[in-house]
Order: sequence, then structure tokens, then C-alpha cells
Amino acid sequence: EGTAARTVGNVQPMALGLAGAASLPALLAPEMVPVAAVMALLTLVIRRRAQRALGGVTGDVLGACCELCETSGYVALAFQAL
Repeated sequence: EGTAARTVGNVQPMALGLAGAASLPALLAPEMVPVAAVMALLTLVIRRRAQRALGGVTGDVLGACCELCETSGYVALAFQAL
């Protein structure tokens, strides 16, 4: 449910597979695995909170998720550099 339900609910399996395959080389670098884990966990938390608070995902939630995941990825990389 939500205003972005058409987008979220209509991702074709082939598109998801291609996106996963395209990101696989980045995960071969050991330092990227924790970064991807942080971003995936944050995505799940945002989706759950949006479901509870708004009854679904909206376009604003998708945009916020992109920005927060990108920022958390940079922060995770910065912590690894310490």
C-alpha cells in the first residue's frame, strides 16, 4: 500500500536479478560487505517504519531511503578507514 506501491510492488524478477548481478563485483571487495550490510539493514528498517507509520511506502520514503542509505554507506566506509 502507499503511493509508491506500484513502483515497489512491480519490480520484475529479471530487473532485480540484473541489479544484483551488476552490484556483485563491488561486493567482491571485502571492505564493501559491511557497507552493503549497513545499507540493507537501514532499508529494511525504513520500510518497516513506513509501513507502520504511513501504511506503506511513498515516493518521499523511497527518496529518503536512497539518501540515508548513501550517507550511511559513506559513514561506514569512513569508519573503516580509521
